Amino acid sequence: IIINNVLLFIYDQSQQYQKGKTAAQKAIQLLKKTQNDRTNYLLSRVYSSLASFEDKLGQLDAAISSIQTAIQYAKNTHNAQGRDLAMLYVDLGNFQLQIQNKKEALKNYHYALMAVVPTLTDSSWQAMPLAQNLPVDSWVMTALHLKGRAIASILPNDTAAQIQALTYYILSLKCAQALKTFGSEDDKITVSEHVYHVYEQAISTCLALFNETKQIKWQQQAFNLMEESRAFILRLALNDLQGKAFSQIPDELMQTEQNLRNLVAEAQQNIIEYPDSIALQDSLLRHQKQYEQMIAALESEYPAYYQIKHNTKTLSIADIQKSLVPKTAYLSYFLGDSALFIFALNKDTVIISQFFYPDNLNETILKFNAHFTNYAQHKTSKKAYQQLAYTLSKWLLQPVVPAIQGANFIIIAPDGVLGLLPFDVLPIIDPQQSTSTQNPEKNTQNNILLGQHAAISYAFSATVQFAQPPSHNTNLLTYGGYAPLYNSALLAADSLTKNLTDLPEARQTVANIAHRWKGDAFVAEQATKDQFLTTVANYRVVQVAGHSIINDSIANNSKLVFTQTQVNANNHFLDLSDMYALHLNADLVILSACNTGLGRVARGEGIMSLARAFSYAGSSSVAMSLWSVPSQATAIIMETFTKLLQDGMPKHLALQKAKQAYLQVAPPEHTHPYYWAGFIVIGNTDPLTVNAGWGNFKWWWVIIGSLLLGFGLVYMAARHKNKSGSSRLT
Repeated sequence: IIINNVLLFIYDQSQQYQKGKTAAQKAIQLLKKTQNDRTNYLLSRVYSSLASFEDKLGQLDAAISSIQTAIQYAKNTHNAQGRDLAMLYVDLGNFQLQIQNKKEALKNYHYALMAVVPTLTDSSWQAMPLAQNLPVDSWVMTALHLKGRAIASILPNDTAAQIQALTYYILSLKCAQALKTFGSEDDKITVSEHVYHVYEQAISTCLALFNETKQIKWQQQAFNLMEESRAFILRLALNDLQGKAFSQIPDELMQTEQNLRNLVAEAQQNIIEYPDSIALQDSLLRHQKQYEQMIAALESEYPAYYQIKHNTKTLSIADIQKSLVPKTAYLSYFLGDSALFIFALNKDTVIISQFFYPDNLNETILKFNAHFTNYAQHKTSKKAYQQLAYTLSKWLLQPVVPAIQGANFIIIAPDGVLGLLPFDVLPIIDPQQSTSTQNPEKNTQNNILLGQHAAISYAFSATVQFAQPPSHNTNLLTYGGYAPLYNSALLAADSLTKNLTDLPEARQTVANIAHRWKGDAFVAEQATKDQFLTTVANYRVVQVAGHSIINDSIANNSKLVFTQTQVNANNHFLDLSDMYALHLNADLVILSACNTGLGRVARGEGIMSLARAFSYAGSSSVAMSLWSVPSQATAIIMETFTKLLQDGMPKHLALQKAKQAYLQVAPPEHTHPYYWAGFIVIGNTDPLTVNAGWGNFKWWWVIIGSLLLGFGLVYMAARHKNKSGSSRLT
């Protein structure tokens, strides 16, 4: 039986469905010879496998019969597991939905819900479980969603039915939120990705209700769901940091918590390198349990910490509009399975766009990005570049032009692969023009680019952007810069680093900025991983100017590369898990390393980039690159950017001006967006309040000069008074 089950798995993975069906039938014959409680359970599992193979062979009637038999065997099993029954009922409902038997599908989704919600005993599909009685379970989440979808499908034009379906979607999402508060980072991200289509259906339902009823509450709920779907895990992490600071948890407990986080991060990284090690898996579980026990104790002893950490409330449209200063716009994107939703807000306007995008949207974005990531291959393809820019602008900007026309600052919250796009370089297309007759090449040349029209910053979500306070920890040192030395002889031994080149311009840039800001520069041999981990929490502005290695499939395998001290030593990689374990108070982290904005795209959480990891660790904002910008252009832009920051300019405006300044001095062949558009800033964009450098000295001179002038006037007045008094006495 064990061998046969292994064969079933192999046949399924290799798409040999007929062989799988035959193997399942053989297993059933063997099991029926010795029927008992144990074989009843096994028969239910094998019949389920048989139904799966029959479904994939297009034999739906046979699949339905097999899954019904599986359900009967499962019910005859002593202590039948509710989750097993729920899975079988969900499969049966899915099969019936394929043959358009929607009402039977709805009944079976309800039975699946009954199997995992003990308090739900009414077998009528109209019965709805109470929210407070729902267990935190993935099958509860799944059954709620599918039942809601079936109701919406059966009664698509019935407003009451659509509201009922929406209620099920929201219950499913509440269950998902509870699941996302537990488990590892990867487990939470997996849940986020699995429920993303539930958010899409819920948002679409809200907007349909808004269009039908014109009631603002449905528009508001659509936005709330869209905002709730974004960066939930990141919000929890930032709440955690804020809660610890507000609750005044003793330093020794904070240090213990930090040590345990480091142990968990180290164990996670060890398992990535040695996935088959039982000892390492046990070590990870042990450290995770210790960490969870400590967090539970903190939540019990410091109730304010618990309240802040678990506050999942998101900002409303009205909240955001209050936060926006005049001439500022906020664009939020939700990229579903079939539709793109855009909310565009300014102080006075709300625009909602729902666009059923073509199948080639992702392909178009990746083709456009290839003009930057593979510039050498595409630098002569000017017409193709303009066509792609025009097409993307038509999809992403044209529907919301009225909200951004008068803005000089635009905050963009992208979603999914949209996080790879440099919105700066998209042309603004007049919505009054006929897109069918426009010449894309001419239009792209004549229309102003978004980055010329306004300064741009990016946000993980509106709640992270506007509700999280900046650190502004004035007890910290101002600037710490890290610029490694890349010794080709040492790096050649590792396939990951053998092609990395040295970056002398980066070391010079960091040294210059540190000198100007009276900060610290760790360059060449000083820029080691250990030095970074030991000192990074001391600075309010942190810069890493070096190489990164990005893994698009396994996020935790992405890393920053520091100075290597000896051959084959693995002490120069700062892995993503190490970054998540940091505890920063920084106002800004500048990642002028290559590709620091790239990573695995996780729906609902954004790009699993190095930049996100530093935000997770507590940095109020991050400046990063979307591709490998040439080192000379990077040096010029970063020098200007940091000088303008030092002069008190907001981060978004400083970056816009730095790019413009680069274009004024760059030779014509180096003005393509590849050289300058890759840098973006994400998070809080308030001016830095640094305490060193000429930018702040000039304000001290103004203050000192004003005081001296004031004292001088008082002194002169006093002398005049004394002289007048003496004259009268004489």
